[in-house]
Amino acid sequence: DRFHGRPFNVGGGQAVSVSLRELTDACRAVAGRTVPIAADPTTRDADIPYYVSDTSRLQDACGWRPTRTVERILEDMHRWLTGHAETLRPVFAG
Repeated sequence: DRFHGRPFNVGGGQAVSVSLRELTDACRAVAGRTVPIAADPTTRDADIPYYVSDTSRLQDACGWRPTRTVERILEDMHRWLTGHAETLRPVFAG
């Protein structure tokens, strides 16, 4: 009953937040390569300048807290993506 019909945000929260610059650097470290990235100073209506999930409702309801680091999540994603490269090739080809 404590979960029925209640929406919850699930994310890293403030303690595990990461900027786009930090995330880019972490991706480079995990992948071992660099992809050129260009800046576009134009702000669009849908741009979100800052977002951190507020997970307090979920924490209050069941005590859940994030336990994995950004680096660990990226390592797992990289391992999965490279392990499924052939299957994913048509998806990324457009």
